[in-house]
Amino acid sequence: MTDERGKDGTSARPEDWSDELRDMVRAELGNLGIDVDKGMAWQGQPIAVGQTLVLSAAQKVWAMVLGIAALLAFLATFAQGWAAAFTWMCQVGWIHTWCGG
Repeated sequence: MTDERGKDGTSARPEDWSDELRDMVRAELGNLGIDVDKGMAWQGQPIAVGQTLVLSAAQKVWAMVLGIAALLAFLATFAQGWAAAFTWMCQVGWIHTWCGG
């Protein structure tokens, strides 16, 4: 078995790790690999990294409703800002098209 300590004899192992976990040593880095799809592997076996978000049907419906509501809120805010800017530009004389009387 390889030595689990660094050159100075100390271990960088966090104290809150369980007893089943240990530090990785330089000699073991050859066991770690990356394939062409950027997936990680340990001793040729794929490592599952990341987490997939799975929504129920009701959660998907609520996500769509909230997404559409957010889009409508954005469009309403943009329209209100455009109308206010257009009115202000007419008042200061920057534009004269469709400004009215």
